[in-house]
Amino acid sequence: MGITHILRAQEHSVNTTKQSFVYTHMGWGQPEAIHFGRLKIVGMTLSKTKLKALGIKWDDIRLPTLAGLRNRGNSARGIWNIILQVGIKPTDATISSANLFAENRKIIEPRANRYMAVIDPVKVIIEGVNEELTARLPMHPSFPDRGFREITLKSIDSKITVFISKLDYEKAGIGSVIRLMELANIEVLNKDENTLIARIHSKDLESAKRVNAPIIQWVPPNGLPIRVVRPENLRLVNDVGGLAEPAVEQVTSGEIVQFMRYGFVKKIERDRFVYVHD
Repeated sequence: MGITHILRAQEHSVNTTKQSFVYTHMGWGQPEAIHFGRLKIVGMTLSKTKLKALGIKWDDIRLPTLAGLRNRGNSARGIWNIILQVGIKPTDATISSANLFAENRKIIEPRANRYMAVIDPVKVIIEGVNEELTARLPMHPSFPDRGFREITLKSIDSKITVFISKLDYEKAGIGSVIRLMELANIEVLNKDENTLIARIHSKDLESAKRVNAPIIQWVPPNGLPIRVVRPENLRLVNDVGGLAEPAVEQVTSGEIVQFMRYGFVKKIERDRFVYVHD
């Protein structure tokens, strides 16, 4: 058949030896055989026995198959770069998923637009506000030419309502100051199990820096309810619930964006996303 080189896994080296007897007996010129080891990713499995038992398809986002990695949001270039770094060796090579994701992050970070989303949302009521508040947010902080979007909050009965993540809520102590990203700095007055009460402390970023106020993302009351699927080894942490800013509804299916301070996600439906990595 005119084959000059055979590329095969190291586990087939014994077969190469067996086949050499056939080539010799038949008087054929034997192709050069190049054996290479497996590339293993820590925390991920390609065992066909395990996958058959679990009934997992090859394109499942939990798997390190090319189809699985693609569906999760890993770019072809990122995978290619990590393969070039590892190289072709006769012995098995092992990398961590963190290495793979770090390489992918280099590719998708400049492409992914930024949006605000809060997981496990908690209501914040800002009292004593008699004016509209408007936040102007860049689509990407490094590329101003991509434009901005504005979110305007109207005061109702001298109050403005937003939502923050449960994690940020738990960190906020009474009397502390928090900066709502690109909106205003608020001082926590009170908090119960489901609500945080606050007032405007100041509006500029410099005032927030002077009191070391953390900058957190937030979502207006008309935010889009979302669900995020997170792959963890062979498990799926299904439907982590949250709210995203209304502009997220304009993200196209298959597009990768970054939920600020949460991670990169890939849109699969109107309100459902796959967690790519941080």
